[in-house]
Amino acid sequence: MRLYHLLIMRALEVIINDSAYTIVRDIYKPQNFIEVYQCPFERREAFISRKYAPNFSNNNAQMDSFLIS
Repeated sequence: MRLYHLLIMRALEVIINDSAYTIVRDIYKPQNFIEVYQCPFERREAFISRKYAPNFSNNNAQMDSFLIS
C-alpha cells in the first residue's frame, strides 16, 4: 500500500487479489466523487476512472462490488 500526495488530492494505491487499484480523493472537497483507477498510480493517466459517491446519500455515482465486497 502506497500513499501519494498530489497538489490538493490524496491518492492511495492498494493491491487487491493481485490487481493494483489507485484511489484518488480531493481532501478539501469531501463531497466530490472518489475516483478509482484499476492500475498502479504511475499509469493512472492512461486509464479512465470509475467514480463513486463519498457517502450513501448521493446516488449519482457508480456502486459496484469493488466497494461492497
